[in-house]
Amino acid sequence: HGASIPTIRSDIVSQILKGKANIDSVSTVHRPKRLPVTPSVLRIIKIEINRCLIWKHDKRLLWFISTLAFHGSFRMGELLSKNSSFFDPNVTLLGKDISLKNMLINSSYVDILAISVKSPKTGKPNSTTIVDVFPTNNDLCPVKAYINWRNCTTSYNNSLPAFRFGSGLPLTSNYLNSQLKNWLARYLDVNVGYISCHSFRAGIPSVLGSLGFGDYDIKQVGRWSSAAFQVYLKLPRTKRLAMAQAIGGLKL
Repeated sequence: HGASIPTIRSDIVSQILKGKANIDSVSTVHRPKRLPVTPSVLRIIKIEINRCLIWKHDKRLLWFISTLAFHGSFRMGELLSKNSSFFDPNVTLLGKDISLKNMLINSSYVDILAISVKSPKTGKPNSTTIVDVFPTNNDLCPVKAYINWRNCTTSYNNSLPAFRFGSGLPLTSNYLNSQLKNWLARYLDVNVGYISCHSFRAGIPSVLGSLGFGDYDIKQVGRWSSAAFQVYLKLPRTKRLAMAQAIGGLKL
């Protein structure tokens, strides 16, 4: 008589069919997890960078940004340009925003990197905050990587993005993400997990946790909230240096 099938079904039948459809639509979706960068992963990245058929300057650039992002627990957006064609000097990290300082810590002079982060997520708009990155005195040392990079940089310009290829184009997060995928393809099961730019930020908290540092210290180093960030600025350099040296001595 032209009536639709659902109309002639009893309420109980309709409920049973609806329930079965809901059950069928629910499936366990396994999504690969984003893994943190560890010292071992960082060493693999170093090996793969050295295998790349690119200029020496660009190799050292990629290695420095990797060590800096890891040891400074930076958000990659705090370091790299969003676009390779243009940049906003009020947001982008420029050459003048990275400096090497020699400071007296524990009766000894230590070279540390001072990074002027612009408009940090945890700070006020248009603000600039100094983040110190300490040496580890091992093969993953960010200070050593910085010195090696600068020694082979002939066209460094304080008013341009800090991280630029030898061609002059800025290094972007999208490019680094694609390279990380290529570099680690044969080391990681993509069905289990993956490494991206944000994995560098998760690295130090994971490592410090394994070393027994408490949540308080980890939050300060990672700058996860504005309150914790202010405390981080007051955290004694001796303690942050000790953290860096402890990480440098890991065999992970």
